[in-house]
Amino acid sequence: MRFAFAFASFLLYREGMITENPMKWYNYIACFFAGVFLIHLVPHLMNGFSLINVLGVLVSLGGGCLLLWAGRFSIKNPWAVVLLLAGIASVLIFTALHPHHPSATTMLDQKSKFPEDQVVS
Repeated sequence: MRFAFAFASFLLYREGMITENPMKWYNYIACFFAGVFLIHLVPHLMNGFSLINVLGVLVSLGGGCLLLWAGRFSIKNPWAVVLLLAGIASVLIFTALHPHHPSATTMLDQKSKFPEDQVVS
């Protein structure tokens, strides 16, 4: 894996796609977590303007921008872009695999609609 990463970086550098100094490993981790922070803007923006949502947007946007700055993110560096998108995709995949559970009252209401002696097929 390490060889493949180094070889791909060499090819991109040789082709002129990467012109700046290569980033350190912690810069790439910062780009990944920037994607994680920035995708968390979506649920806060979709739920309207309450104090909690405004604070959530500010924390997500501030944290994401700081991590992009710390990661020396550049659109010209394909590895940084891939890791930013991988951070976004990881949150989306986790959310798809672990959906939000309804509250206890909603579960009780649904349970009362379907008696236990009925077989649902």
